[in-house]
Amino acid sequence: MLLLEPDDQRRQAVSDALRAWGIPVTAVSRIADLERWPIGDTVVVDAAWFTPWWQTVGAAHVIVQVDTPEEGVELCGDGATAWVCRHCEPTAIVSAVVAVGMRTAV
Repeated sequence: MLLLEPDDQRRQAVSDALRAWGIPVTAVSRIADLERWPIGDTVVVDAAWFTPWWQTVGAAHVIVQVDTPEEGVELCGDGATAWVCRHCEPTAIVSAVVAVGMRTAV
């Protein structure tokens, strides 16, 4: 999975939480740092960086970090798979990643 998070401390905390659950993660601070497109992967991005383009390049799911539930609902209407609060605990992101993975497995 791909985590796009510019804040170094948050990126590390979320990456550590994902890896603790056995979820392999590529964590970058900006798109230019990507070594490959997230084909078939789940992507976690800030709402400001969400675009349906993520699915065009092959992402299986896109989880957006938002400020409000209304923003999350709007972005899901625009193609995001799920949303989490921008300042949530890293475990909430793990739960969202696991949940969308389970939707794929069913």
